[in-house]
Amino acid sequence: MTVNSTPTVSVSGTNTICNGQSTTITAGGTISYVWSPSGSLNNATISNPVANPTTLTNYTVTGTDANSCTTIATYSVTVNAIP
Repeated sequence: MTVNSTPTVSVSGTNTICNGQSTTITAGGTISYVWSPSGSLNNATISNPVANPTTLTNYTVTGTDANSCTTIATYSVTVNAIP
């Protein structure tokens, strides 16, 4: 029996934007990704989707490695109102 170590997924990007702006959030460390919620993303199954939220949004990304092991990370994007 082989026991694989749990993968690590990292997330980075600009986490504060103004209403109407977008930001690219980037995950790394695994080979496939699924983001949630997906409604404000241009593509929820890539490592670097463009996020266009209208309110504070907490994104969760599930990363899967070559051994089909998964891990989860979260990333918040704050949206400031335009005065």
